[in-house]
Amino acid sequence: MTVIDLQAKRSERERPAPDLIHIDDDGREMRTYALEYKFAGGTWAISLIAYSMQDAEERVSAMRESLMLCGELHAMINGE
Repeated sequence: MTVIDLQAKRSERERPAPDLIHIDDDGREMRTYALEYKFAGGTWAISLIAYSMQDAEERVSAMRESLMLCGELHAMINGE
């Protein structure tokens, strides 16, 4: 007989895909959140990484006050 832990399966199913979960330098889990904005008649989206929904909301608030364009990216290096 095989016993299946339904609570574990439910928890596993409710987690984001592994590539959307990040671990900070202190080993704390961070998740990816979607942001949406309107521009030129369209709806666009970007993402940010935060510790929780509240942290994501606080980061968006900080963006409203201080967001600025730094320049075009030409490459990204995986830090792992």
